[in-house]
This record gives sequence, structure tokens and C-alpha cells, in this order.
Amino acid sequence: MKRVVFLSSIGAHLEANSGIIQRYNEIESVLNQLGHVSITFMRPTSFFYNLLAYIPVIKSQGIIAANYGADGLIPWVSPNDIAAAIAEEITTAHEGKKVRYVGSEELTGDETARILGEAIRKPDLKWVLISDEETLNGLVNVGIQPKIAEGLVEMYAGLYNGLLEKTITVTDLPKWEKQNWPIMPKNLLQFSTRNKYLRLWQTINRIKLKP
Repeated sequence: MKRVVFLSSIGAHLEANSGIIQRYNEIESVLNQLGHVSITFMRPTSFFYNLLAYIPVIKSQGIIAANYGADGLIPWVSPNDIAAAIAEEITTAHEGKKVRYVGSEELTGDETARILGEAIRKPDLKWVLISDEETLNGLVNVGIQPKIAEGLVEMYAGLYNGLLEKTITVTDLPKWEKQNWPIMPKNLLQFSTRNKYLRLWQTINRIKLKP
């Protein structure tokens, strides 16, 4: 084997405090020990389809609630953009090892809620920032195993405080090699209306919100 394109994650540079994605740091460390193998570590940001998990709380409370987002920036990515970036890496000659971040659009939680709210005819939809404890309790209450829930809460906290993307933000792009952060022509609205796999727009439009 001479060429590897590994789907890793934002925050893989962290050895601790990254929650459930900390394992990617361990895997990258192992792969980095391989000699005579060219490797691209793909580090996508927050998947658009993660928003599907908030459908229940939108239905029951009319809000999006988490310990990240709100006024904080969220670097979103479309799976279509990840696929395109991986295809490009596979078909491009490369020697050595490199990291490539993949992002589609950077929005605050408030901006994200506004776009989704307009899509479901609830223009007052808000992204409410809640505590780590409240987030943990909410995850456990919907059936997520406590250890996994704790990892999710830590990951979300790292996203909100900037730890996960400490080295990569769209607004900080001039300080970084542009080929490491390919901003694709996708956004949340396009993803919501056109993605043929997830149908996010249609799914959210079927939500029956309480008055």
C-alpha cells in the first residue's frame, strides 16, 4: 500500500479534551508511523446532517438547545463536499503526509436556527445555549449511553470554546494554506433543499410544531 486517504475529524490534532473524537488523534498517530506511505488526513468539520438530531427538541420545545452554537461560530460541512475532496485526493499524486480540512459554510448557531426556522415556517426558531450538565442530561434522557454522552458534551464544549478549530477558521484563512481548507459552493440552504441522500429540508418541513 502506497497511498492512504484517511477520513479523520476536526480536532484530531488534540491529544485530550476533544471528547468522542479523541480517538482520531490516536489513529492519526499510528498512521504517521507508517513509512513509504503517502497519507492525506481528511479533517471535516461539523456535518450538516447532525442537525437532524435536534428534530425532537424542535418538535417538543420549538427551540434548538445545546452547549455550543448560539452566538458561537459552527464550521459546517456537507457530506457531498467531503466526498468531492476525498475523490480529488485519491486521484491526485502526492508524496508524504498532509492534513486537509474540509468545510462548506461557517455560521453561528443563531444564523443556523434562522435558516432552518424560515424553512419550517417558524421564523422565531432560536438556538438556545444551555449548560454542559443540561446537555448531558438531555442526551442521557433520550437513551444515549452516559460515557458516549459525556464524550459528546466534551466535544461540543470544545467546539464552542474554539478548542477544536483552534488552528482553522474561515476568517483566519489568510494565515493558512488555502488548499488545506477548500470552501465548496454549498451552504445550509442548498444542503437542506437539494441533498438527495438526507433530505433535511423535507424532513424538517414535516415537523408539527406545538403552537
